Amino acid sequence: MTTTALQSEEALLGRIRKQQLIESIDHMSPIYLEGMKRILTVSADTELISAPAYYHAAVHAPSLNAFGSAISIIQDELGHAHIAYRLLRDLGVDTDKLIFEREPLNFKYPYAFDIPLDSWVELIVANAFYDRAGYTLLGDVYQSTTFGPWKRALVKVDKEETFHLRHGEQGMRKLNQDSAGHESLQKAVDWMFLLTVEWFGLPDDLKKHGDSLNMALKVIATTNCARYGCQPRYHCATSYNSMFRLITTKLRKNMWSIVLSPPILTPKPSTGCSRMALAPGTT
Repeated sequence: MTTTALQSEEALLGRIRKQQLIESIDHMSPIYLEGMKRILTVSADTELISAPAYYHAAVHAPSLNAFGSAISIIQDELGHAHIAYRLLRDLGVDTDKLIFEREPLNFKYPYAFDIPLDSWVELIVANAFYDRAGYTLLGDVYQSTTFGPWKRALVKVDKEETFHLRHGEQGMRKLNQDSAGHESLQKAVDWMFLLTVEWFGLPDDLKKHGDSLNMALKVIATTNCARYGCQPRYHCATSYNSMFRLITTKLRKNMWSIVLSPPILTPKPSTGCSRMALAPGTT
């Protein structure tokens, strides 16, 4: 395999300051390349692992039409995984080995998908909550990234994730039409809301890839900021609290609209064992 000559950090930043996207590995620095491999692996693994998790609950669909909608969502998620794995292959990763030979413990995805979805209600809440988290994170990547191939691919992903969100939020309203449905939704919300917030990772002071992440974020933010003369806002990966507030606000609005009770959470940036906690006085 031919070794690609990577760029220096100065050359990379010079390209971005000219408002030019990074189109291939030839344009990347070592830090940029490793950062892209890391985030693409997390994205690909998350999309891939969602498929069996969603199918496990989809078999409990109340009708054939509902089952068909769930299968369409699963098909979308596999397509999103394919996009990210294909980009990884273009960056020199052996994706066959990555997918088929990795130990299960080495896959990188939110803890939520380690908890089985055992009912149709839980699938609906997963579409409303987990897909909202994914939509928020990937939407931020689309707005901020300087990696051209991924930026263009995310246009398709965004449209499909909008369908997943609509399926979940409309499904919650439909289930909420009687007391039994309301109760089942509340039970699902009680544990799934917490796992949704976990999608946004560790608080800022506990992140494991600080140096390379800071460089990657400078690269990600420079294009738009240079264009408008503004200061970078590294809210995608570094501002845990701002992302925490964004997702919890959106999820709570959805729950309040159908009279569900979301847990009241506060970020805990100083502890290593938990990313959030119930506010004092709540259970």
